Amino acid sequence: MAQWNPFVRDASGKNRKTIELLGRRETLERAVLDGLSIVRYGDGELFLAARRYLSSFRGIVFQKKDRQLSARLRRLLYTPVPNVLVCYNNYFMANDEYRIVLPYERTKKEYSGYETVFSPNDVALLSRSRERTFYEREFENIRMKTKLRTFGEASCFWLSLCHEEYATGAIDGILMLYRRLLQGKRVLFVAPDDPISGCSFRALCRQGVITSPRSIDFLSIPESDCFDYYGDIRKKVASFPDVDAVFIQGGPTATVLAADLAARDGLVAYDVGSWNISLEKAFLVHGFSF
Repeated sequence: MAQWNPFVRDASGKNRKTIELLGRRETLERAVLDGLSIVRYGDGELFLAARRYLSSFRGIVFQKKDRQLSARLRRLLYTPVPNVLVCYNNYFMANDEYRIVLPYERTKKEYSGYETVFSPNDVALLSRSRERTFYEREFENIRMKTKLRTFGEASCFWLSLCHEEYATGAIDGILMLYRRLLQGKRVLFVAPDDPISGCSFRALCRQGVITSPRSIDFLSIPESDCFDYYGDIRKKVASFPDVDAVFIQGGPTATVLAADLAARDGLVAYDVGSWNISLEKAFLVHGFSF
């Protein structure tokens, strides 16, 4: 079931906007069933969108500060784009502690504890109360201005956070949704050949992890500061005819590019982040291909 925020009265006694917050599975189901594009806001996108006024802010690890990028990121948070599902870290905003499924782990962290589900210490506990406060505060600012009524879950491509599905033996449901994003389609991967973490999408195709698309093309982009090349990337994407779906790994640039492709070109586009790691782990752990 989707999670709904009830009306809450502010200091003036007026009702605040009701906004639907989806979970990971609901986000993927909406994308698959309704043909929606996905754009995602993690901490990096929020820093760029909301902290541009800090003179000391110079950007994030893989994207320097850019006024135009910040403006476009803000606009997407406030103004609906047809057939685009904007995703926020709803899960991080609601929890001080996260459960990380270690067989699907993206990057190692300083964990506060461990739990056992199927093998000893296969789930780690990650405490992030400061992050929860950050996401909660930023969302209150967004709520006051946004015309969006639904936000998907930004961690929908992180298999490592699918603890409930893992613990109940329902992880195949998530993997099938991942496959349905690709299956039988003419797909274009817009991504670095040497990503910051994990195997590239090109390598995953060579290794037989991704096998279900009707056809696959690749457009290589830089590992960082992709927005510097935004115009060139847009032109190169347009040079690939008859594409059904575009999968973009490009930090905050992927966020605005996916929305751009959906709004201007009528393409289905996904800002997938480190989805490559989730697909690789699912293949290694379960032998599941996509």
